[in-house]
Amino acid sequence: VAYARHLIDTEQEHTTFIQKFDKKSPFVNTHELQWVVNRLILNGIFGFNVFISNPSLLLQNSIDSDVSSRDISDLQTHDMPLLLSNSQIPPSSSWSLYTKSIHFDESTGLAIANIADEDVPLYENQVDAARGVLNVIAKINRENRCYVNNNDDTTSYSDYLQRFQTMIDQLSMNDTSSTTSQINETENSGEIPTLPDPNSALLSSTEDDDEQKPCWISVLLYQDKQDKYATFLQEITKHIHPPDIILNLEESYDSYPIPQLYDNSTTTWVGTCPMDDDVYCQHSITTTTTTTTTNNNGTKLRHRKVTDIQFIEHDLEELPDEYKDPIWYDHVTQLRVLANDAERNNPTIGFTLRMPAVRDGEIRYCQAGECAIGNLFTDALRWYTDADIAFVASGGFKGNGWDAGVVKLDYLYSALQFPNTECVGKMTGISLFRMLEFVTRIVPFDAIDSDEGDQLLQVSGMKITYNTRIPIGTSRLIGVEVLNKETGQYEAIERLKLYSFVTDSYLCGAYLRYPEFTGSALVLPGEVPGVIGDDEIIQNMVANFLGQLDEPYDTSTQGRLRNNTNAFEVLDLLQSKEECPQNTVWNAEQVTCLPCPTFENVAFSDELLEYQSENNAMERQLGRIVLVNREIFDVSVLLKSKPRWLGFTNVTNNEEVLDSSSTIELAAGESIAMQFALNPSNLLASGTDRSAIASVNFGVLGGDADANVGCVGRDVTFEVALRVMPADELNNLGWIRYVGFGLFGLVMVTAMAFALWVFRNRQTRVVKILQPVFLMCILMGVLLLSSAIIPLSIDDGATSQWGCDLACMSIPWLLSTGFIVSFCALFCKLWRINRLFNGAQKFRRVVVKMQNVVAPFVAIFVLNVALLLTWTIVDPWKWERREIDNQKWNTYGSCRGSGNVSIVMASALGGLNFLSLLLSCHQAYIARNISGEFSESTYIGIAVYGWMQIMLVGAPILLLIDEGNPTATYFIQVALVFIVSMSMLLLIFVPGFINKKKIAASQRDMSEKTHFERSVRQQSKELSKMAVIESMARRTSFQHINNIETSSSPDVSQTFQAQPVPEVVVESLQRIEESSCDSDDDSSESSLNPLEAARARKREIEDKIQHNMHQSVNHNILGMADGDSRIMIDHDGAGDGDEAPRHHSNGMMMETNDMEQQQEGSSRSRRLNLLNKRLGKSFGIGIGDGSSTSNDEGGTDKTDFTMNDSA
Repeated sequence: VAYARHLIDTEQEHTTFIQKFDKKSPFVNTHELQWVVNRLILNGIFGFNVFISNPSLLLQNSIDSDVSSRDISDLQTHDMPLLLSNSQIPPSSSWSLYTKSIHFDESTGLAIANIADEDVPLYENQVDAARGVLNVIAKINRENRCYVNNNDDTTSYSDYLQRFQTMIDQLSMNDTSSTTSQINETENSGEIPTLPDPNSALLSSTEDDDEQKPCWISVLLYQDKQDKYATFLQEITKHIHPPDIILNLEESYDSYPIPQLYDNSTTTWVGTCPMDDDVYCQHSITTTTTTTTTNNNGTKLRHRKVTDIQFIEHDLEELPDEYKDPIWYDHVTQLRVLANDAERNNPTIGFTLRMPAVRDGEIRYCQAGECAIGNLFTDALRWYTDADIAFVASGGFKGNGWDAGVVKLDYLYSALQFPNTECVGKMTGISLFRMLEFVTRIVPFDAIDSDEGDQLLQVSGMKITYNTRIPIGTSRLIGVEVLNKETGQYEAIERLKLYSFVTDSYLCGAYLRYPEFTGSALVLPGEVPGVIGDDEIIQNMVANFLGQLDEPYDTSTQGRLRNNTNAFEVLDLLQSKEECPQNTVWNAEQVTCLPCPTFENVAFSDELLEYQSENNAMERQLGRIVLVNREIFDVSVLLKSKPRWLGFTNVTNNEEVLDSSSTIELAAGESIAMQFALNPSNLLASGTDRSAIASVNFGVLGGDADANVGCVGRDVTFEVALRVMPADELNNLGWIRYVGFGLFGLVMVTAMAFALWVFRNRQTRVVKILQPVFLMCILMGVLLLSSAIIPLSIDDGATSQWGCDLACMSIPWLLSTGFIVSFCALFCKLWRINRLFNGAQKFRRVVVKMQNVVAPFVAIFVLNVALLLTWTIVDPWKWERREIDNQKWNTYGSCRGSGNVSIVMASALGGLNFLSLLLSCHQAYIARNISGEFSESTYIGIAVYGWMQIMLVGAPILLLIDEGNPTATYFIQVALVFIVSMSMLLLIFVPGFINKKKIAASQRDMSEKTHFERSVRQQSKELSKMAVIESMARRTSFQHINNIETSSSPDVSQTFQAQPVPEVVVESLQRIEESSCDSDDDSSESSLNPLEAARARKREIEDKIQHNMHQSVNHNILGMADGDSRIMIDHDGAGDGDEAPRHHSNGMMMETNDMEQQQEGSSRSRRLNLLNKRLGKSFGIGIGDGSSTSNDEGGTDKTDFTMNDSA
């Protein structure tokens, strides 16, 4: 980067950086971020926007394959995508969104493509990929009006577009008068003509727009071996759109070190830029842009071409001091921090002797034979997994080795950069021989870098002998010896002996033919295909291996790969058919004789096939089964037995083709699909549920009778069950739903009758006390609750699926809303009554209006609606059919939710309804001591007790009823809804109806008693007058008696006549005389004594008044009148007082000095006080008749409580 800043004139030249991904340096392998540190350096520090690598990187992310255990997802970013042009990246790959085939660098106008190694997974042919890239670049240049080779600048679309433009121009040049006439005609017709705009961007583009679009220079970066590069140049320069520049990035060889034209017949420049860590290379490209005219239609095109390329190369070992500017120091500081982090992760792991270099230019030492680094890695793998043998490919080893002594972790990464893991399995001597024979057949053993040389195996636990003098392409394997871990000696390989092996995950999972040798080809008995592990990477295994050694690791050659040029007798562990002994079978694929087979791996795909036929459907049914031969040899299959109602048929015409004389030849690993027909009419059983089960039996023998001499076959079978199903049983409700309709009608009629009764008697005292508004709410809730019977009665036998779904979700709406409305109305009604009577007990006037008690009702109702809406939107109930006892013909329908939300919502609604029930019960309990006229606590208690019994009985019954019995379930549900609805109506409204009847009768009695009470009050007034008269008469009588006693005249009448008597006294005496005349004859004494007669009359009247007052008070304890009734509250709670109250009547005071009168007055006071005391204990009130009782302080001891219609 420092070189680029100083060697490039940024004001006149534009620069783009192409950096190769670093995966082999010790720094990136020991850093905490490992390979991801490339992103931090290239993009984060230097600001590069693209990097290149070979296709093997696509397999190094652990989430894409088992080849690697390293997670490099953080390397993938849109800010710095991977430039890779010859790869087939599937959408399932994590790299699919972070890779591009062409990098269009806008600053330089270069279109850059990266052609990487072949013969790796996900690669595309280099020449084909390059041609596709060049075609894309040429197409974009053509669209940008840039010149391309062969003047191929027009297409059928652009050609027609030009002709279309010409036709429009001709149309616009028509005669003016004709155009004017057409316009006038159009104006008269009311239509405006529309013509295409000749200057539309659809038809043409301006030259300014074209000049803004670049003409791209195509650049191909090539990374592969030298022999392939020469072929690539020859092919790609002959392309119709050859590249402008081809740069070779391979560091192993120099080709065209000075940029030049490939040959005189092309315009392609070729050069080199080895991606060496110690070399900086730069190509300065000079281009010119000219304007040319095509021969076809005279279109002006811009022609941009490369006129010169200058190559600059500098050694990075020493940077000139003048290049070390502040930016360089800043970069070095950041890199030093990263290097320090990497160094902390680079411990000393062990000791070795001198480790030779692996590569030296074009020389690949590990491709020539045994190499020390290969021995180290394979020994570590075999030690870590305790396998018999280990092998890895030579192509992955790199590096310059290290000196004898200390070994650090980064040394191992410099030798093998890939974070591969182990792959372990088991193979026989035959399979091991086949793999080693393949390797020695193709590897040249010449240390020259090649794809075949990369496949040479470095081994541990065995010794391989070969002869390079035998021509390549033929068998050159002389011998194989495997180490016996028990004896420590090497022994010759055995054909059928099992050897545990270990290799790396790349060779086992992705490298050329090795996945076959270590996986799919391992089919012999006891063999286990390789399994890739993910616990540890190979470098850490080697580190642990070196760490446990007591002495430095010996890096000398061990004779594991030996070239014996004097031995020409090759090893052959494969046998011929003629060599097979008795009781063996020949396997052509494995080229060996195997013991007689047991045919255990020849089987049908299914053991039991079940088929069902509709009732009375006697047409044939077709079935299919697959016979699989998983043996390693061919077999012959012969039909032995089958049921009469089954026949094997041809796939095309369904004709029976297989009988007891038919034989099927089945090769190793092959399978065959066998079609058969079932004929229900041939079943032996009869009845509505006819069924049968039978076995189909095939005999299996080896495919070659001569090779299977003495081998005994076996039978393979499968069973077929056929059942003729009865007619579909939907288990719909049927007639029982009309019972539900009838019950709903009964509830509805009852509710409507009670509603009419409430409306007609809304002005009566009973209905007013019961609060008509809440009664109507209760009736509305009961109607909603009972109307749930309607959707409960709906199934798919009565309506469509949509109708059933709608009915399902309406059930909780109606049930919950009806229950909430009913019991919240009852709660508000009782709460209002309780607040009134609580206020009365606290001696204060309380006014409770409707809006004061509806808040709880509204809150609970809104919460209920919110829960129902959530249920309906998120997880609504839907009509669903289910099988009964797994019988497809026998189903039932029910309402179900698709998830757990419906269960949660149902539970929440149940809790909310139970809360409204508890609130109502609580208010009813508070009102238990209030008269039945005002509360229904007794009846609510009866109702709740009954409902609890119903639920305790009904809920278990619903759970015990079989889900397949919808009729019983429906009946129980409807019965529960009906009982709850009907009991609520009867227990709320019937007591009110009865109270109304009682009160009407009581009011008739009251009207009669009211007349009597008025007469009593009149008599009381007269009694008071008589007391006054009596007093006056007494004084007058005493005066006349004294006069008589002192007078000498014995005539009493004369004496009275002599003294004037007041008229009042006269009237009183006359009344007494009249009363005396009406008495019995024995009462002569009373008639002679007017005073005593007056006293007797007075006592008689007082007794009648007391008797009538007791009857009136007992009758009017709860006799509140409609409208505004007054209740006198006894403040002092006096019971039996010592002092009799004083009575006021018509402004006159009744006084008497007679001891008998005082005793009678005191007795009456005690009786009245006792009555008020009993009333106070029961209700806290006393009843007065309009008179006032004075206390000692002279005040009136009375409090009025007013109850009107609204409170």
